[in-house]
Amino acid sequence: MSSFERRREKFWKSVFADPIFDLDKEVDHVLRARPDGPLLFPFSWDEIPAGTELWRAREMDADAINAGITEGDLWEPPAAVATAGRFNEANEPLLYTCIGLPIQTLTEARVLNPNASFILIGYELVESLNAKRVGVTQDTTLTARQQKIEHKISEFLAQVVSIPAESMGSTTYEHTQRLLRDFYRLEEGWESGWIYWSTLADPDAEDLNLEPLNLAIEPTDAHSKLTVRYVLAGTQQEYKDGQHHIALHAYASGQCDGDGRLSFKSFPHEQLSSLQDYFDHLDAEFEDSPIGAQAIV
Repeated sequence: MSSFERRREKFWKSVFADPIFDLDKEVDHVLRARPDGPLLFPFSWDEIPAGTELWRAREMDADAINAGITEGDLWEPPAAVATAGRFNEANEPLLYTCIGLPIQTLTEARVLNPNASFILIGYELVESLNAKRVGVTQDTTLTARQQKIEHKISEFLAQVVSIPAESMGSTTYEHTQRLLRDFYRLEEGWESGWIYWSTLADPDAEDLNLEPLNLAIEPTDAHSKLTVRYVLAGTQQEYKDGQHHIALHAYASGQCDGDGRLSFKSFPHEQLSSLQDYFDHLDAEFEDSPIGAQAIV
């Protein structure tokens, strides 16, 4: 076992919830071969192409959904009420989305309780954006030995940034925000946010998939580069053994009526027998119509 791997193993045995645990300091210890040695870490960015589909899930009270969804419900929270998150400080909101299957989005948003009502928002990128990658960079200019080192360091940092809040408690986001400032500052005017892997990933899993799943986007770029394709309203029936059992009730485009609210239509349930059928129905419904509402900057 290499010196780095021993330091990394010791780190993961730490008690993260200990009030005196200093995440930045401990990460620094892992990344340096000796206390006075250089601190080296890789970084890279991904271009997310136009046409990419993103998803966001929100657990909402059924009465609130029935009262009407407004355009403001589809984007990041207002700064005045935005709480601290993994990548954002309080009153500095980001739009947290997922790249991948919409059902994965429910897991990432912790929509897990039986009978929980939710909306699923499907966005489409109308313009490509660049995102700082928190994870393995796949830099082909590196030698084989350098790639091996880069992979281990990037993997470790991605795991740390994605530590579940349940592991560290109320200080989790304070720690992850400090790591972002130290290692993953956005290049202003170039990068629109961060792409990172699931916070539910198991760092001990041998078959860990390091492809990022989540994308946190700065509001200005989210509003200029994304459009809402459609919105779904549903209910979580059961979450068991990592599987969601949901009921989808209705759908709407991202376009609001004259009263400023979305107009939902019920699914033709008798014609749809699988979850894939529901999404195929949506694609057919909106194939020849405008792709939802442009965001208001």
